[in-house]
Amino acid sequence: MAARRIVLDGIEGAEGRALLLVSALHHAASGLHDCQLVMLRAEDRAVRAAVEALRWDTGLAIGVVDEPYGVATLQGVALFVAIGSRTVHYLPWQQIAACGVPTLIALQFPSADAVDRRFLPLQRAAHDPKIFASMVLAKVRPR
Repeated sequence: MAARRIVLDGIEGAEGRALLLVSALHHAASGLHDCQLVMLRAEDRAVRAAVEALRWDTGLAIGVVDEPYGVATLQGVALFVAIGSRTVHYLPWQQIAACGVPTLIALQFPSADAVDRRFLPLQRAAHDPKIFASMVLAKVRPR
C-alpha cells in the first residue's frame, strides 16, 4: 500500500507559520510514520533547518520541495495542512478545490475579511502545536 501523501505549507513570515507547523509535527510524529510528508514553498532557512531536525529526531519521511503549488503537486494528496496568520488568501485554494484535497488550516489573528466559520474552531490550535498535532492525527487517523 502506498504511503498517504500529506502536503504542508512551508511559508514562514507575515502570512504563514511553518515553524509552528513543524513543532506540531514533532508532537504528532508517532502517528505519521506511514505517511509521506512534503513541505512546499519552504524558502526560509530556519524552516528548512527545522524540517531537517524533525527528520533526524523522528525518522519521519518528510521532504522539502521547491515547486509551486499546482494541480500536479496536489493530485492524490490525502491532506493539505497549513497554519496562517491574519489571512488564508495566499494559499492555493483553486488548486486545492480542483483536486478535492481535504484541508486542515488554522488561522492566527484572523482579519475581518478572512473570518470564515471553518477556521474559528481552530483558534487555539493555531497557537498551540500540541493541539494542532492532535488535530492532524485526527484527520490522518479518523476513528
